[in-house]
Amino acid sequence: MRDNNLYEKGNNRYLNKKKTGEFRPLTVCIAAISNQGMFNEKKEPIPPCIVFCADKLVSAGIQFESIEAKIKRITNYCFAMTSGDAFVSDLILERVMQKVGNPEKPLKIEEVVRMLSKECFEYKKEWFENNVLWKYNLAFEKFKVTPESTVNNAVKEVGECQYQFEFEFIVLGIEPPQEAHLFYVNQDGAYRLQDSLGFVTIGIGAQLAFPQMTKYAYSRYTPLVTAIPMVYISKKISERMQGVGQNTDLAVLYNNKTKDSPFLPMLWVPSIQPDFMKQLDDTFATITKNESIELANISKKVQEWLDQRTKPPQS
Repeated sequence: MRDNNLYEKGNNRYLNKKKTGEFRPLTVCIAAISNQGMFNEKKEPIPPCIVFCADKLVSAGIQFESIEAKIKRITNYCFAMTSGDAFVSDLILERVMQKVGNPEKPLKIEEVVRMLSKECFEYKKEWFENNVLWKYNLAFEKFKVTPESTVNNAVKEVGECQYQFEFEFIVLGIEPPQEAHLFYVNQDGAYRLQDSLGFVTIGIGAQLAFPQMTKYAYSRYTPLVTAIPMVYISKKISERMQGVGQNTDLAVLYNNKTKDSPFLPMLWVPSIQPDFMKQLDDTFATITKNESIELANISKKVQEWLDQRTKPPQS
């Protein structure tokens, strides 16, 4: 007869160390609200827009630059970007897109986020059922073990077992008539609104992209003409992190409203315009060069000051 020791947790690939908070999924994704500076063909001001970008590096045993975008369209007014375990996050986003469908009127962006949050939780639940709890169900049916002790062991194992997937989402979108929203969502379905900060970054590259965005005190009131280069430069800075690709998808989501169409979401994709991107790259190179020149100049001044301090006193 089998005893309860059968269900003692042993070492396997699902039992990992608890999260330390140090891990960040590969890639970088950045999104920022801009509330000023864009006009339609009639010279009328356009409501708030969102600048967003992502690299194109894929990690699947090996790392390579892909042509596949990490920017996923949920609706024509709502997009998502993801970092981490792409196979799982893509599946979750696909489930969300199926639920969203083609609604008659635009959904609130938070409604989409709640769907995403629920799907993250449901997938995690499925994973624990398929990889941990199935054997306890089998034990009830075939081994006739004591239910109380088996349940206790199942609860203990779930508590000790580390969910093996790590991924993050940015969900961005615009709502009629003049609202733009940014949300951060993690693999557990926890989410937060980022509107007050004005931008959000995810992935390993966020460690450099975030401070770069704060360098010039970015806010959601930053004009679009400044927001685009700031977001792009932050992405370029993040390329110093291993796991961030050099190719970039860069886009702007805005409401090109008119008197006849108060809500007309549009997507402008600067990254498919080589001349435009070359200007951004040239500007980034110039800024980097000038910083190096100024650092060299101040280093000379410091050296002169040190030389004065170390000169022997004159008799």
